[in-house]
Formats: sequence, C-alpha cells, structure tokens
Amino acid sequence: MLAAVLQARRVATPVLITEILDCHRTYLNRCAGQAAELLALHDICIAPANGPKARTRAQPQARIDAARQRQDGQ
Repeated sequence: MLAAVLQARRVATPVLITEILDCHRTYLNRCAGQAAELLALHDICIAPANGPKARTRAQPQARIDAARQRQDGQ
C-alpha cells in the first residue's frame, strides 16, 4: 500500500522508493499496481505532491522538516 501511495504522490523517484523500501523495482511496481486497484475500488484518489520528485533520502526529510516548522509557526 505504501508503494502505491508513494508512486501516486510522486514524492520520489522509483529508484529512491526501491532503495527506501529495500525491494526490487519489479516488486515495487507489482505491489503498487495491486494496491492502486484496491484504492480505486474504494474510490480513493491520491493527488500528486507539489514540487519535484526527491532523488536523495535527504530531500524528503527536508520537506518533512519544513512542514513541521510551518505547522509549529501557526
């Protein structure tokens, strides 16, 4: 399910997602496809994230930190 969400949100490149989840790209695509079908059956739509896809592990962490700072500032 996580693979489907990450791919649908387009938060990272497939290479980075496979590195983070420690799996092969074929397995990632198969799992993401199955999960996407399940989400579609329940009319769940996942919108893409704003901004470019992360290419390194540091990029998603920087986005998380920035979001936390914005939330703490409110």
